[in-house]
Amino acid sequence: MIKDFFNSPKMNREKWLKRGKTFHAEDIRFLKEIIPEKSNILELGCGNGHLLNALNLIMD
Repeated sequence: MIKDFFNSPKMNREKWLKRGKTFHAEDIRFLKEIIPEKSNILELGCGNGHLLNALNLIMD
């Protein structure tokens, strides 16, 4: 059951992003304050990539 959940497409990520939009907006705002634009970073477990996209980072 757990394996099926984590192997499911997008793991309902979009639903959770909409449900917690205030939290995620604050999370992105905070991270933008401490991570300069165009920084090179490695994010593990990035889900659908919304965070890296919002932060305008370089992904190699």
